[in-house]
Amino acid sequence: MAEPCWILKGVVGLERQALKILLIVMVISFAVAAMLWDSDENILQSFSVDARETMPIAGVQRIAVESVSTRVEVIPGTGPDLEVHYTGEGQLMRGSLPELRVRRRGDTVTVELASTSSRISFLSASVTLTVLVPPQYQGAVEVKSSSGSVNCRDLAGLTNLTVNSVSGRSSVENVNLSGRLQLESSSGAASVATTAARGVNIRTASGRISVELTAVSDVVDLQSSSGSVRLTMPAGSEFSVQARSASGSVTNPRGIPSQGATERNSFTGQVGSSGPHVSVRTASGSITLQ
Repeated sequence: MAEPCWILKGVVGLERQALKILLIVMVISFAVAAMLWDSDENILQSFSVDARETMPIAGVQRIAVESVSTRVEVIPGTGPDLEVHYTGEGQLMRGSLPELRVRRRGDTVTVELASTSSRISFLSASVTLTVLVPPQYQGAVEVKSSSGSVNCRDLAGLTNLTVNSVSGRSSVENVNLSGRLQLESSSGAASVATTAARGVNIRTASGRISVELTAVSDVVDLQSSSGSVRLTMPAGSEFSVQARSASGSVTNPRGIPSQGATERNSFTGQVGSSGPHVSVRTASGSITLQ
């Protein structure tokens, strides 16, 4: 009879130990939940935003846009003033909805989505910051975006256009610049279509690059750490080109005359006797010259 009693005592001991562990886990879980949700910033809330601002642009030489967790559109306006629309709806799980601020200091107008929260988390949202540039504006536009796409289209008369994206796709379409186009992305593709500029600089850390130029007179520099690159130069233009892929092929469907030996992952060529210099490099991905 001694053996069954010993077994029974062992089972009871294991049950008590398991119960203690379960209670500890429950206490820790409740404590963590309380830390996460015992705050107004962590309560799930629905929102709808429709904020609009205008700013006279007489004497303005620079428009700077800063956005977070929002799609950005930079398009032509119809009126004499700069117009900014911040619209959308969704559900906010953490943080507070950024506020629209449009300010002027000297010859610079700053359009900013400012948040008092260190972290913002949307459960679901469709929010857009639309910047409408007056047709008579002839200065520079700079866009900085974190976690959101950037689209600049149908713009004419600008000097320089600069887009810096931390996470999100950047696209430029049908834009005519008297100065330089510069795009930089930490994570996201960069696309340029039917665009004219004096020079072009594009860099992506992780994302493909696609560029179609209608006119260019200065250096074109395209670099991707991880992603394919496709470049279409203006029809009938003269230029020199150096292209190299550390891990990928270089193709030349345009039929650019080569200079020196042609290898699978590198190409040097010249069209005509003058024109801008083109440099295309990628660490991982193919290069197509058109």
